[in-house]
Amino acid sequence: MIWYSGNAQETISQQLLIDYFEVNGTQRQYNEAYDNLLLMLPSQFEDTIAENVWSELKVEKEAQVLAMLQLLIPVYEKHFTEEEIQSMLLFYQTDAGQQLVKDPNKLSTAQQEAISDFFQTPVAQKISSTHTALSTDIAAISEKWSSDLYRDTMDALIEKGYTPKQ
Repeated sequence: MIWYSGNAQETISQQLLIDYFEVNGTQRQYNEAYDNLLLMLPSQFEDTIAENVWSELKVEKEAQVLAMLQLLIPVYEKHFTEEEIQSMLLFYQTDAGQQLVKDPNKLSTAQQEAISDFFQTPVAQKISSTHTALSTDIAAISEKWSSDLYRDTMDALIEKGYTPKQ
């Protein structure tokens, strides 16, 4: 679990959102994106990158993913109230919500009914009505994060003396 650590002035909704990102699969998505970057990087260099350098990059993963999640906070705060965020968090903490994230093809009948019930709520309807705007904002932030992460990681490896392929 990633914990948000800010100053005492931070709002509760920020921690709620960090928790929400954990249970709804967002955190896992960015962890996988970071892992995929590390898998792709060796093919970008002429040299074999030392194991201790990979270890350093792996240590950065949690901080990099947390930084991405923090970039998403204002987007969600723009679209949802704290009460709505709490409702979304509570849904994704249920067995049905977790199965929906894990593998929606394996939902039980009871889980399907619970999801159907949730989709009838005002919060779920708001999620649906804000989906396009939310997705656009998230896509822009994600693209910038991944681009900056790639560039910064490449620059760090070049600075350590590794030669990129031409």
